[in-house]
This record gives sequence, structure tokens and C-alpha cells, in this order.
Amino acid sequence: MNDFTKDELIMIKRLTLQHVNQFRENSDCIDLMRKIQSLIDNYCDHEDSYEDFSYNPTRCKECDAITSR
Repeated sequence: MNDFTKDELIMIKRLTLQHVNQFRENSDCIDLMRKIQSLIDNYCDHEDSYEDFSYNPTRCKECDAITSR
């Protein structure tokens, strides 16, 4: 399950970038921005694909993650 939408992640990245531009040399923010970019790059909308009837989880057909209903 994604806690943020892709648009929200992009907004967080922009805010982080503004902070880095304002305060320069802030390696914590630069590291955070890289992680956020990785989340954006690997974002999946989790389209339901199939159910494993042993305990009924729904899995994403794109990334095979267990998703909530």
C-alpha cells in the first residue's frame, strides 16, 4: 500500500529541493531527496490482479505486492 500518491511524492520532492537550494550543503536533505526520487521512480498504483484464496490477499499485477482492499 502506498502512503502517498505519486503527486504528493513529487510535491514533497519539490519542497525538499527548495530547502536544499535555500540552505545549500545540507546532505540530509539531499539524501532525503534521492530517496523520494527513488520512491517516485518505483511508484506503483497497485492494480488488483488476483487473489490467493488461502487467506484472500489481493496482489498487484504490476509489482506483485500484497495490497489492501
